[in-house]
Amino acid sequence: MSYTYLLHLALILIVSKIFSIWSGEAKLPKVLGSIIAGLVLGPSVLGIIEDTTFIEQMAKLGVIVIMFSAGLGVSLKQIKSVFKSSFMVALLGVLTPIGFGILSMMLYNGCYNIEALFVGIIFTATSVAISVETLKELGKLDTKVGNAILAAAVIDDVLGVIALSFGMAASGEDFDIWMTLIKIAMFFLLAILSGIVVAKAFKWYVARFDKDMRRFTIFSFVYCLLMAYVSEVYFGLSAIIGAFIAGLVISGNAEESYIQSKVEVLEYLIFSPIFFASIGLQVSISGFGWHTLLLAGIFILVAVLSKIIGCGVGALTCGYKFKDSLKIGIGMVGRGEVVLILTNKAMEMGVITNNTFTAIIITVIFCAVVTPILLKLSYRSEMKNEKLENK
Repeated sequence: MSYTYLLHLALILIVSKIFSIWSGEAKLPKVLGSIIAGLVLGPSVLGIIEDTTFIEQMAKLGVIVIMFSAGLGVSLKQIKSVFKSSFMVALLGVLTPIGFGILSMMLYNGCYNIEALFVGIIFTATSVAISVETLKELGKLDTKVGNAILAAAVIDDVLGVIALSFGMAASGEDFDIWMTLIKIAMFFLLAILSGIVVAKAFKWYVARFDKDMRRFTIFSFVYCLLMAYVSEVYFGLSAIIGAFIAGLVISGNAEESYIQSKVEVLEYLIFSPIFFASIGLQVSISGFGWHTLLLAGIFILVAVLSKIIGCGVGALTCGYKFKDSLKIGIGMVGRGEVVLILTNKAMEMGVITNNTFTAIIITVIFCAVVTPILLKLSYRSEMKNEKLENK
């Protein structure tokens, strides 16, 4: 039995921390430190660590922990208050990337084909794990804008699954679209029913057994894992949706602050650095040709502009101010695990080329790096005003 994974974990954690400290001193989001650590330790620079199955699974667990923590850190009432506007943000944040993606591939290839459709569908997916960490760092997660980003991201993933279903049907795959819609409806019905039961059971339990509070954290995390498992395996949705909903359910109980403090330690100690480092580990600069870099440049423009424009316009139409709409659009730019899953699925189906696959991976890394920087810049004037008021 090899124990190399212990060395890899140690290297990821210490190098992530070093680069996070440097990022903080450079007035950049600290989450960049872990991504840069992955780039340095991975095949792009030193080649010390590969993206192994163990790291991949730990990274998946990491994003589940991050989204569970995000759910714990926001108010269910505030999420409800921004749901309608978040739906519009998510809807335009899905339709715009599909349109931009199809158009970009038509310009690149000179014609429309099934690859163009799938590129558009792939870029619908949003990964808000990076935005969540940045908003936490700025103290802006439990705000109207922060809640809008979180709610829109969950809706975005659901709409993305529906878009993928139509794409698979268009490609000739034997795929039942109606069954997909039924599964999604059944999951949210289950989430509501289980949420009511769990919330009441937890409230009853906390009121009667308030001595050993560690058990509350364990029970909460078990519920998170079960919801993540059920949403991914039985309903075809991303595990992060189940994890986020579990966090929302638990957030209403009396021991919310205690549970959140323990989960944040778990997140900060190991899972967050591994997840973000895994993004950097997936990059290998060998074999990049001019065609790949050109396509990656096109995809980067599509990925960034389509979300800022689509989600930003969606927010504007719902009454958000321009600055807040811009923040929401930037917060939805991040791409991560869901895009990689959709890209792998498209490769398995043979509807995208290796060149397109590589260009998408480059785009994911770019979005992971640029999103926290843009998000922090969008809050710069607001943070300065808050510092002046506190003096």
